[in-house]
Amino acid sequence: VICGGTNNKIIGNRLTGTEQWAIKVTSEQEFGVNCEIAYNEIYRPADWGVDCNNQTKIQFRQAIKMNTRGDGDHGSSVHQGAWVHHNYIHDWPNKPCSNWDSGDADIIEPGESNYDWTSSTLSGWYIERNLIERALQSDNAVFDMKVGGIVARQNTVRDSASGMGLNIRFGSNTVVESNWMENGGTVVHGGNHRVACNDFGNGPGVRLRVGDVEWNSGVNSHPRARNVFIASNRGRLQVGHAPDNSATLPVQNTVIKDHSGSITLESGFHTGTVDNRDQPSDLNCTEAVPLKLALVGPAAMSQASAAFLICRMP
Repeated sequence: VICGGTNNKIIGNRLTGTEQWAIKVTSEQEFGVNCEIAYNEIYRPADWGVDCNNQTKIQFRQAIKMNTRGDGDHGSSVHQGAWVHHNYIHDWPNKPCSNWDSGDADIIEPGESNYDWTSSTLSGWYIERNLIERALQSDNAVFDMKVGGIVARQNTVRDSASGMGLNIRFGSNTVVESNWMENGGTVVHGGNHRVACNDFGNGPGVRLRVGDVEWNSGVNSHPRARNVFIASNRGRLQVGHAPDNSATLPVQNTVIKDHSGSITLESGFHTGTVDNRDQPSDLNCTEAVPLKLALVGPAAMSQASAAFLICRMP
């Protein structure tokens, strides 16, 4: 299913056996704005059907993908203002072969790695109250957010592979808040983000990434994290995550408040960090709790419309 144009909706569907992506949100043909994707069940895409010993990588399996335009016109090159909520996404496979890219089995991927300007574009997306179960791509992304200005909040990831993340890959001014993950975390690139009130369980937690380019760069690179506010999370926190030797730009100006869990400040890989881990954050965000199955997917639509009005709020 493709969602472009203005104020279109994809609501209450069951999508299975899909190839490449189940839902694509696009601005490729024309300016796109305000797509709503809600109360869908997306599960068990088509088998990969590949021989890892004799195969050129041409496939991926993603649930929701946002494509961009390559013209660099910031306002019209990403789909603005999409609202992705109350979807049930489950039984999602791992990539089949070692030469597949890490993102080839991501569940939700807003944006792309192909254009530098995506790092300075604010998309206005809300991704909230979605339930993810049995996602099997270990140590990679559930959400791979490659454009700025996204709010990802009150999502639940459970019964899934170790270390899956709500990852901020590029951009600025993204909020990751009040999400509950049984065994997950978030890898943070870029600048001026807020990561608050999440419960990451026994996973890797928050990892602020050392960069091989500046915080506001893009195009298949790893921008350093800069000016990130970390508050009221439960789980591990690492400032200065450096998974390989190619990245040398330290994390800058992190502020930490009211943290519950271990904190590692990597020597030589961070600068300007303000560690107030025991100081209250004064945030008024919602407590992270697991989302109930009865509240998501097509079966929840009638209950939702009868019981309460869903309001979209900043």
